[in-house]
Amino acid sequence: MIRGCRKKMIFVPGNENSDFEAAYFILRRDAPETSGDDDIIKEANRIIERTLPASRRRERRRERMKRLLLSLAFFLSGAVAGAIPLLIILIAR
Repeated sequence: MIRGCRKKMIFVPGNENSDFEAAYFILRRDAPETSGDDDIIKEANRIIERTLPASRRRERRRERMKRLLLSLAFFLSGAVAGAIPLLIILIAR
């Protein structure tokens, strides 16, 4: 039994799509005190993401790229749809 040992630990539960059931991160003693743990949680998730198999990372990268391209397509179609009435008005003058 260890006495007098006190560590700061972050527990990140895995989701149903994750290869991990749970991940535990033990912070160093000289780690800076932060009021918000968002940065620490983001870093923990980045480390977990980095340890996934390469095929899983590629799949997630494709999903992100697909979302980005879809957003770009919606933006461009909205811009075109907004420009058509303006062109009609300018031509009619």
